[in-house]
Amino acid sequence: MSKKCNKFTVLKARVKSGSVSKMWKFAKDIHKEKKYPTLFVFFDMGFCILKYGIGYQEYRGYNFAGKPAKLRKTFMTMNHNIALTRELNKREKYTMLEDKLQFQTLFKDFTGREFIDLRKSSLEDFTDFINRHDYIIAKPFDNFGGLGIRKYTREEITDPKALYDDLLKNNVVDIEEGLHQHPEMSRLNPHSINTLRVATIKGANGPEFFYAILRMGVNKSFLDNATSGGIYTSVDADGNCIYDAYAEKLGIYMKAHPDTGVTFKGFKVPMMKEVIELTKRAASLIPDLGYIGWDVAITEKGPVLVEGNNIPGYDMPQNSAWHPDGKGILPDVERVLGHKCPKLK
Repeated sequence: MSKKCNKFTVLKARVKSGSVSKMWKFAKDIHKEKKYPTLFVFFDMGFCILKYGIGYQEYRGYNFAGKPAKLRKTFMTMNHNIALTRELNKREKYTMLEDKLQFQTLFKDFTGREFIDLRKSSLEDFTDFINRHDYIIAKPFDNFGGLGIRKYTREEITDPKALYDDLLKNNVVDIEEGLHQHPEMSRLNPHSINTLRVATIKGANGPEFFYAILRMGVNKSFLDNATSGGIYTSVDADGNCIYDAYAEKLGIYMKAHPDTGVTFKGFKVPMMKEVIELTKRAASLIPDLGYIGWDVAITEKGPVLVEGNNIPGYDMPQNSAWHPDGKGILPDVERVLGHKCPKLK
């Protein structure tokens, strides 16, 4: 994150990456849903981009059309998120989470799985690793959003040397033992490890639980990331799912998982208390990173860390479907912080 980053550079980046045609399409979609005039919605989107620092996708996701200013002001924006990250996270410590192998080493007591660094492992080490596990996950050491991740079962690997050479060539060097998730999580969706994104914020008394989002793969994909086509829903501190899931790429809500038919409302995530305690203990290890989004898997033996993120998402937990009161999460952030949330100037 550039030190020169301010609300104007963020706005410039939004405008540059935006699409007027998509913005107009969203305005027409909102017109069909809520009967507000398309032109009014379109210009209101533009106003909110300037006034609140949100994008047109957030405008729709947060249900901003027709929302009064007193409620719009309760939403956390990218400007808040960047400023809060600057306040609580020291930039020089980012590699503790960004470098997957450094993360694995630092949090070896929290990850519940074996790993090897292919850059430091021989072909014999790699072959032995394959033979000891049902399946392996291979990751670029600095991957993001599920990009570049590969999954291989033991039976699929017929030529370990060819795979070893290919992985090294493509810098896919974090080789991890495949996890076996809790039966209840597999009942929801057996094709992916369905992780929880759990955010912690450093408050006056140390790390505190902030929110949890349950993420699931669809169409038999082993990836659960929303950016890879996955779906997600909100989970409360007791592990209860009380809302439908959202498919971000499709812009639709789902009452049940499309692959298994399991209904989201009423589904209970097991071991949620242990999940929260795990993330708070992990956050305590790195006080210089006070705002973290943890990805947690729930295995047969208990919750484990999959990875950590220096810049947690602020948009998923503000999906309007799980905020029937129309409010955003900014008041909750400030409650944990004990002061006003910073914002880019």
